[in-house]
Amino acid sequence: MTVEKKGTHAQSSRTRRRSGNDARTVAKPGLVLKLAEWPDEHRALWETGTAPKGSRLAKPKHADALRPMSIRNAARGYGAFLAVLNQSGVDMVSRRPAELVTPPNVAVFVEMLTTRGNLPNSIKVRLFDLRVALRIMEPAVELDWLTRPGGVSINDIYPQQFVEKHIPDPREMTKLGMTLIERGRSILQEGGGNGPLTARYEAARRDVRNGLIFGLLAVFPIRIGNLAIMQIGQHVIDQGDQIWLKFAHHEVKNGRSLECVLPEHLHRLFRYYLDVVHPEMADTPDAGWFWLNADGTRFRLRGIEGMFRRLTAREFGTTIGPHSTRRGLPTALADAAPGRPGLAAAILGVSEEVVSRHYRRADQRHAARFAGGLFEQERETMRLRAQRLLGAWENAGGGRRRGI
Repeated sequence: MTVEKKGTHAQSSRTRRRSGNDARTVAKPGLVLKLAEWPDEHRALWETGTAPKGSRLAKPKHADALRPMSIRNAARGYGAFLAVLNQSGVDMVSRRPAELVTPPNVAVFVEMLTTRGNLPNSIKVRLFDLRVALRIMEPAVELDWLTRPGGVSINDIYPQQFVEKHIPDPREMTKLGMTLIERGRSILQEGGGNGPLTARYEAARRDVRNGLIFGLLAVFPIRIGNLAIMQIGQHVIDQGDQIWLKFAHHEVKNGRSLECVLPEHLHRLFRYYLDVVHPEMADTPDAGWFWLNADGTRFRLRGIEGMFRRLTAREFGTTIGPHSTRRGLPTALADAAPGRPGLAAAILGVSEEVVSRHYRRADQRHAARFAGGLFEQERETMRLRAQRLLGAWENAGGGRRRGI
C-alpha cells in the first residue's frame, strides 16, 4: 500500500429483515434540517426549483443542469445552514431564503462549522452548496459575494489542505474481494444454494456483493456516484459471453461516457451474483438496481461508502474511501508501464485534454484490455481461485445467462 499527499416494500414468501448496518449512514441529530423540517415557503421554493421539466419549451431552471448528487448536496448544505440559524434563535419562518443568507448569518454558520472541527475544505464545500441551493430556490437573487466575499475567491480564503492518504493497491483489493466472495459462497452452499434468510446467510450475501464491489473498483475504478446508480440492463449489459458496464456522458461528472468489458475473473463472479445471489434479494420494487441489501432494498451511495471504509479499516489497518481507488490504479500502472502515462487517464475517463495529451491513440476499451494484460500474472491467480470457487456451481447448471 502506498501513500500519496492529496490536495416497506412488499413481503415475499419468506420474512425479510432490514439490514441497517450498511444500508445507510445516519446523520448526527441536529446538524442538518431535512427538507420536511424546512419552513413551508422554503420547501415550496425548493420543490418548484427541482421539479422535472414540464416540456421542452419550459423555461430552464438551474437544477435542470445539475446531477442528482449535486442537488442532494445543495439540500444538505442549506439544511445545515438552517440548523445553525435554528440553534441561534433566528426567525426563519417569516423570511425567504435570500433574506436569511446574509453576511452576518453566514459568518455565524462558518464560525459554527469551525467550532465543530470542520476543515477549511469542508467549510468551502458547504458554502458552495449553499450558493447552489439559493440558485435553485431564488435564481434571480445575486449571491456571488457568498463565494467571492470582497472580490476574493473562496479558494484563496480556504486553500486546499494536503493530508496523507493511503492508496489501495488494486491487487490487494482484488484479493480482498475474492476472499469475501469465497467466504460468502461457502456459507451459501451450506443452505443448498442460497439458503434460508437468516442473519448468517444475509451476511454471506453481503460478502458476495461487497467482494464484487472491491473487485470491480480494482480494475475499473469508477466514481462512487456511478457505482451507486448501476442498473441491470442500463448500465450492466449482459451479452452472455461478455458483460459490459456502460455509463452515458450525462451520468458522468465530467461529461465523458464510460464503458468497460469485464475481465474473465470478474465475469465469472458477476455471473454468479447476477444468476444466484441477486435474484434471491430482488423480489422487491428495487429489483432493477444492481447493488441490493439483503432485504431487497437498494444499496445506496452512503451505504457503499460506509461499507468500504469499515472493511478497509478492518482488513488494511487504515480507513480508505472508495474514491481513493481512482488513485490506486494509476499508481500501479505507473509502476507496471512507466512508458504509457495515458493508460490510467483513458480508463478513468478523465478530461479530453488529459487523454489527448497523454494517450492520444487509445480509447477506453483498448486501454482497459492493455491494463488487464499488465496484471495478468496476478489475474491468473485470481482466475484460478474463481474457477475453483465457482466450478462446482457451473457444473451443476449455474452460469446461465439471465434474460434481461
